[in-house]
Amino acid sequence: MTRVSFFIDGFNLYHSLKDYARDCRWLDLHKLCTSYLRENEQLGDIYYFTAVATWNNDKSTKHKLYIKRLSLEGIKTVYGKFKKVSRHCNYCNHEYDTHEEKRTDVNIALKLFSDAVLDKFDTAILISADSDLIPPIEEISSVFPNKRVGVIIPLGRKAKELKQVTDFSFKIEKSRLEECRFPCCYHSGDVDIQAPQGWLPSE
Repeated sequence: MTRVSFFIDGFNLYHSLKDYARDCRWLDLHKLCTSYLRENEQLGDIYYFTAVATWNNDKSTKHKLYIKRLSLEGIKTVYGKFKKVSRHCNYCNHEYDTHEEKRTDVNIALKLFSDAVLDKFDTAILISADSDLIPPIEEISSVFPNKRVGVIIPLGRKAKELKQVTDFSFKIEKSRLEECRFPCCYHSGDVDIQAPQGWLPSE
């Protein structure tokens, strides 16, 4: 059996969902990943790379809730962080503060390479459209020619350059996302989790 691990760029996927499939944000990543497996393939690890917006209580609460729900399906979260940066507005000619997500690309590259060294997968599949991931993909292909790397491109993204350096690619369809949503509520023992408002279709 071919061992397949998934490496999910959380923000790249989330912003795709926010732009094109807002009612699919309560997404079951385990179900999504397994839907791409073929008969001769078995699931390895699923990594979810993200960072929590700690300065925004509403966003961080929803995000932590989603991470907790994912953990119940065996998803392994790898955290980056946000960095406060100053930007210049060309329209009003003023400086303003914002936050940039950091470390996700590096974290994906490190985990991808370390798992290849440890021989934890035969095929690695990235869910992202970020061209910054091209160097680690090329390095994996060079150092481990027997391992395959594929990419699943989020909805509304093109990722032409990524497709050129991977062994195969898929484009996420809206219908697949709809089939892979978590149920609204989860209850088991002392654990009660409910999807944030707006993350699933309104009834």
